[in-house]
Amino acid sequence: MNDAQGKLAAALDVSSLPSIPHVLLQFLEACNSTEVSFERLTAIVERDAGLSSKVIAAANTPVYAQWTELKEFNRVLVVLGLNTVKTIAITSAAQQFFSRFAQGGDGFLDGFWYRSLMCAHVARELARLTAYDSLDEAYLAGLLHRIGQLALRQIFPREHLQLLAEGGSGATLELRERERFGAGHAELGGMLIDSWQLQSFLADAVRFQHESVVAVMDAPPLVKAVYLASHLSTDQEGERAAAFAQADQLFGLSQSLVEDLLEEVQGNVCRAAEGMGIPIPPLGAPGQGDAAAPEVDPLQLELAERVRDFALVNGAVQQLGKLDSLDAVLAAIHQDLGILFGLSRSLFFVYIPEQDRLQGVHAGGASLVDELSIPLTEGRSLVAMALRQRRPVHSFEAGLTERLTVVDRQVARMLEHDGILCLPLLADGLTVGTLVAGIDRARLEHHSRQLSLLVLFGAEAAGAIARQQAMVETERRIIDNERSLYETRTRMLVHEASNPLAIVNNYLHVLGMKLGDEHPVHEELGILKEEIERVGHILLRMRDLSREDEQEPGVVDVNALIRDLLRCFAHPCSRPITSRRAWTWMSTWRRS
Repeated sequence: MNDAQGKLAAALDVSSLPSIPHVLLQFLEACNSTEVSFERLTAIVERDAGLSSKVIAAANTPVYAQWTELKEFNRVLVVLGLNTVKTIAITSAAQQFFSRFAQGGDGFLDGFWYRSLMCAHVARELARLTAYDSLDEAYLAGLLHRIGQLALRQIFPREHLQLLAEGGSGATLELRERERFGAGHAELGGMLIDSWQLQSFLADAVRFQHESVVAVMDAPPLVKAVYLASHLSTDQEGERAAAFAQADQLFGLSQSLVEDLLEEVQGNVCRAAEGMGIPIPPLGAPGQGDAAAPEVDPLQLELAERVRDFALVNGAVQQLGKLDSLDAVLAAIHQDLGILFGLSRSLFFVYIPEQDRLQGVHAGGASLVDELSIPLTEGRSLVAMALRQRRPVHSFEAGLTERLTVVDRQVARMLEHDGILCLPLLADGLTVGTLVAGIDRARLEHHSRQLSLLVLFGAEAAGAIARQQAMVETERRIIDNERSLYETRTRMLVHEASNPLAIVNNYLHVLGMKLGDEHPVHEELGILKEEIERVGHILLRMRDLSREDEQEPGVVDVNALIRDLLRCFAHPCSRPITSRRAWTWMSTWRRS
């Protein structure tokens, strides 16, 4: 990857990719329905490239690292869970409503969405014809085949629009984009999908769609299917005619068979496009519209961005408020950082006021963070500095890079990034802790623009954590009160039980005196007195034990226990019991 490509990769922000408004509305309605089903959500998501990208990107964050292959939308949504899916829906709607894309009015997105749907349907039908084992994966690859154009549109809105106005498509457009921006849309789309770390050839299918047919002859089936689908779904009549020969070269499909396939797919896509309010571009029309986007009042744009920021945070906070445990809140905060800000790696340090230090908490991140305990002392760590100075601090600040302590570097290594961003968590005068996210220098400018929103999110996250901590503290006090009440009642019962035991013990002593020293029953009376004293000691121990205290394990003299048993059963009215029978009975009791 050269420098230009590296800068483009750093500027990619999948969370800002636009979606079809009609699809977003359906997605929001489905998420908020009391009868929502993952099948219904799947049917909606798989119709839009931008929404699909956000869902796939969220599913391939470290939180879901155990799911190595997520190729089917239904499985992806199940893994994410309904709360995460709702967060994606809310944030996507807010971004869409207040984004620059909604004000463009240039027709580019209409053509993009239509041809993405066309390619997705064609790729799935080709996969079906060629017996490829994952139709959903082929559909997804076709849907995302032009995702690089959305990325270029996001990074270079005016320049990309001007380039489209100059004409050209396919490999020609890819070459001109590479000359102008450092990477073409196919190459950039492949880089974006690579960042999701899928166990799939999906990224290569997007990356190599403009190669020569000879170059892809021996490529995997998915790469060939998307290659052919992209040429069959093109808006250029000459390119589509050449694709009939490519179908025969790659899969041995006749022109008549491919024409029938296209006729059926085009009818389905046209009906779907009409249902979503997407204009159907005429063949050969690039669909880029006017070369210049309308001017936007800077004050209006700033206001819209402020409202968008509040909408984004409020959407995430709504979900945080519905969670019922501290672990669930911390996990949701980690997920929201990835979805909202692209901060896929994060750690949480809780503030312990009694010790005036920060303690790492394992909640879906690196487990070794539990061993990190950082005092709130000046110069000891950026994690502590952010909380002391009550402001966000990052390791790329002037003068701080050279002063990083070992613990700061350890945290950066845990997060697998060049540096760290430390966000103090403060809520209503309470000091909750520090949230630490991994960042890279290449994306520093992007994250710097998000600082005000991050501070707002941090305050809301701190409030959610503080509420959970208060609930935990309340539960602890209830348990302590119940334990105190239990101990009081236990002491009363022990006192009441000790009185009759003392009386019985006294009467045994008097009985022994009346019988005389030579009476044979003295040995049995001695055993009874010993056992009564043992019960008395047990009661005294119970007085100081709570319900959760466990008796410490110790050594048992089994031989002495057997001798006591033999004496108990050596009564004239009892059947004679040998030592062997007594030991067998004892062994059985210990196993039961």
